[in-house]
Amino acid sequence: MNPSLFHLYESDVSLTDFALTVECTILTIWLWIRSRKLGTTPDKWFMLLFLSSGAASFAGGMVHGFWPPHAQTDSLLWSFTLLSLGASGVSCWNLGARFFQLSAYSRNFIATTTLLLFGFYGIYVISAPRKFEVAILAYLPAVLFLTGSVARQFLLSKSRQSSLGLWALALTFVAAFIQQGKIEIGPVGHNALYHLVQGFALFQFAVFAARVDKDRTSGGAAASSP
Repeated sequence: MNPSLFHLYESDVSLTDFALTVECTILTIWLWIRSRKLGTTPDKWFMLLFLSSGAASFAGGMVHGFWPPHAQTDSLLWSFTLLSLGASGVSCWNLGARFFQLSAYSRNFIATTTLLLFGFYGIYVISAPRKFEVAILAYLPAVLFLTGSVARQFLLSKSRQSSLGLWALALTFVAAFIQQGKIEIGPVGHNALYHLVQGFALFQFAVFAARVDKDRTSGGAAASSP
């Protein structure tokens, strides 16, 4: 590794990763302040989702920027990237359990199980260099579960709020398709384009989270207690 402040190996990927980090930080702070103004405790799973997404983006930006492509998966920061994405998966499982309006016992079981599995996942990730597909396998089922829960909410309520959440989640699949399909637009590479679409999806999902938080204070139907 030969990091340089004046050279980025994959500048478009690295810079858009750092932009996602800034966005996730701002969204987390915004949701925190909004919750405090509403007199509620910020939802820990929403907080974990945005914090872990921001952490993964920061680590990814460092790796893609300051490590040559052939050495990226050998770095400790790469392992941290995969761990952060796994943490995002934990948050998605638990948010899905909430929006499916499962019983308190079931939600506690899912929380305990996902945290335990995350521990095993963490050991696996740091034990040897792993490819990005490992994180996808850990993250994708959780996103599908969350998407199913929000889709169910939309079918039951037909609310603008749930449609916003569903739209945001749909965009994450579009972003993943762009990345895995290596789709590029002009000079914008597939990873950078993935980050741009994912950034818009995260913003939309933060607005959804804020409306859910507001419903918690008003006792709305979609605000089953976390």
